[in-house]
Amino acid sequence: MFSVKGVVQKGESRGSSIGFPTININAGSLDAKNGVYAVRLGVGKNVYGGVANLGTAPTFNRNRRLLEVHIFGFSGSIYGEEVEVSFVKFLRDEKKFASVEDLKEQIRKDVEKAKEILGKL
Repeated sequence: MFSVKGVVQKGESRGSSIGFPTININAGSLDAKNGVYAVRLGVGKNVYGGVANLGTAPTFNRNRRLLEVHIFGFSGSIYGEEVEVSFVKFLRDEKKFASVEDLKEQIRKDVEKAKEILGKL
């Protein structure tokens, strides 16, 4: 398991628009494989489970590498705060989906799998 610290940045709100709000951290120099991970996220003294995508979001043709984390059971704004993301398990490669609906269905599966993995720790 490895981790990265970063400051939460304002994104394009695509995650929120499809039902999976995320926090965004610049990951351009992170030496890790692009893909989806089960993660733990430290915010101040609190730790949350989550699912993260590291990469360029090929379904949306984004041109920069970003770490996006959907945090389980979290609501609120932490823009500008430093967080630590601990990568627990690699779930799958990043891929381009034929439609946003296909992406949403895969994210639902990723969330279930990450919760199962994190629940066993």
